[in-house]
Amino acid sequence: MVAKDLLERNEEAKPAPLVVQIAGPAAPKIDQYESTIAALNGQIAALKKPPPAVALAPQIQAEPSGPNNAQLADSAKELARSLRRLQDEINQDEI
Repeated sequence: MVAKDLLERNEEAKPAPLVVQIAGPAAPKIDQYESTIAALNGQIAALKKPPPAVALAPQIQAEPSGPNNAQLADSAKELARSLRRLQDEINQDEI
């Protein structure tokens, strides 16, 4: 009888099972991406098209404009000399 009484009291003392409700992820909104997908498909189609045919013209060698390599080398050497002179002047002023 005591055991039966204890079992009944234990049954009454048990808490109700915990129920947790979690919302699922929202469904994707495909309609909002249709314009972006259409634009990307248009870009892909444009890339797949072959380039327009170009009439072949005789190759003409363009004359280089600006200084040649020798002139550039001389300018670089003169610049280096000027920088060295400036550095020497700065070092003398510090002494």
